[in-house]
Amino acid sequence: MIKIQSLAFAAALLPLAMTANAQLSPAEQGRKVWMANNCYGCHGVRAGGSGFNAPPFRRERPEAEDLNEVLREGGEGGMPAFPSLTSTDIANLTAYFDSLGTSSEPIFLRWWEAVPTASVRPRSFTKHGIAASLRKR
Repeated sequence: MIKIQSLAFAAALLPLAMTANAQLSPAEQGRKVWMANNCYGCHGVRAGGSGFNAPPFRRERPEAEDLNEVLREGGEGGMPAFPSLTSTDIANLTAYFDSLGTSSEPIFLRWWEAVPTASVRPRSFTKHGIAASLRKR
């Protein structure tokens, strides 16, 4: 009896999980695309660059047309193409870039969750980490 109730409960929650993406803003959807496609590997977890000669989008936002071209065809310096990204994915990435440095910037790391919660910032982003030492300069 308990197993049947558990299955019924799980089945009732499934539609909620499936519509979770509809609850996310375009910037949050863009953050999911960013994390899921490992963009942070070269551009940094928060799009500030990471030393791989990849542009830091926190300082300079790409134009939507340029972003679309580079994501479809690849770019200089080893930037791979991402042909599986949809036009909606690319629009959401643009919304994510536009949110950088604002109070609405998504910072979650668990992109695989249906509705990611704001992650506890890694130490490097806390007042005792790298960000603090950079502010002092």
